[in-house]
Amino acid sequence: TSVPGVTELGLHRALDGTENPSTTAIETQTVDMSSANTTYFATFTPGANFGPGDVIAISVDPTNVHGNIDMTIIFEFDFVI
Repeated sequence: TSVPGVTELGLHRALDGTENPSTTAIETQTVDMSSANTTYFATFTPGANFGPGDVIAISVDPTNVHGNIDMTIIFEFDFVI
């Protein structure tokens, strides 16, 4: 409902057997969300991976007060056998 501005999106992981994801992101991507009510994409590199039993979390750190946000997260799985 408002313009978030430059926003850092972080991917966090808790390895299998760990209770909570780390507060330090494995990787962050910066997206300039310069318009309200607009779709934006962030693509993390293959280094921001996770495995069986891992817990993942996404952090959102906008420059501006953002109002309401609807967030959809899509994961692309690349299985290597």
